[in-house]
Amino acid sequence: MARTPQLVPPQKHYLDIDELSALSGLSTSTLRRYVRQGKIAALQPGGPGSRLLFRPDALEAAALLPAASEIVTPASSGPRRLPGRQPGWMSPTTKILTPKQ
Repeated sequence: MARTPQLVPPQKHYLDIDELSALSGLSTSTLRRYVRQGKIAALQPGGPGSRLLFRPDALEAAALLPAASEIVTPASSGPRRLPGRQPGWMSPTTKILTPKQ
C-alpha cells in the first residue's frame, strides 16, 4: 500500500503590520514611522501605498527588540520613586492633628 505524503501547511514567511504590532506591542503608527526612518526593513509587494509586509524577525534584526532568549524581567522592588525631596505631607513623621475636645 503506497503512502500518500501528508501536506504540511506552508509557514507564513511574512507578517502584515497588524500581526507584527500584536506580537511586538508597538503600535502600527510606530512601525510605519520606523519603516519611514529606515529602522525596519519592510516590503511593499504592490508598490508605494500598498500594504507593508515584514519578516518575523524584523525587529530583532533591527536591534529594536531583544530576542526572546534575551528578555529578562526585573525583580519587582515596589514602586519607583522620583528623585528629589519628599513633600512634607508624604513624610512618615507627619503628625495627624486631631481636634481637641
